[in-house]
Amino acid sequence: MKNIVLGVALSGVAVSGCAGNAQDYNQHIVSEIQGTVSVSNFEETNQKLKAAFEKRKLTVFAVIDHAAGAKGAGLELAPNTLYIFGNPKAGTLLMQENSALGMQLPLKALVRQTPNGVVVSVSNIQEIAVQNGLPEDHPVVMKISGLLTQIIAETTS
Repeated sequence: MKNIVLGVALSGVAVSGCAGNAQDYNQHIVSEIQGTVSVSNFEETNQKLKAAFEKRKLTVFAVIDHAAGAKGAGLELAPNTLYIFGNPKAGTLLMQENSALGMQLPLKALVRQTPNGVVVSVSNIQEIAVQNGLPEDHPVVMKISGLLTQIIAETTS
């Protein structure tokens, strides 16, 4: 399982351009891999996540089945699905203020099987905003943050 967590952590670091000492790097990794354990199995959790996206008319730009990719490479990986999603209007409003946000938008949600159950992780929009010079209490950021909280609650309960 260390490989799964490391992969998620490194993808967040590479995108964000985190710079600084090892402590900054480690703190950044911790904040990028926050997650909530679902009460449902892997497939049900994925279905709940898709329904939450549809309910809010969010665009799912891509779905990446990491376990299928691993299988195609002759390797094994626990179920692990990445969703790249968002609302182009909200994302554009943020990118109009700082186009570098295009490196971290659209947002991502990861559903992965772990020894402790199915974990759902989402991008931390407030941290992304701060990393790109926007206040964490920016009105669009706060609206997205609230939406992500709702989605996680629906998906994991």
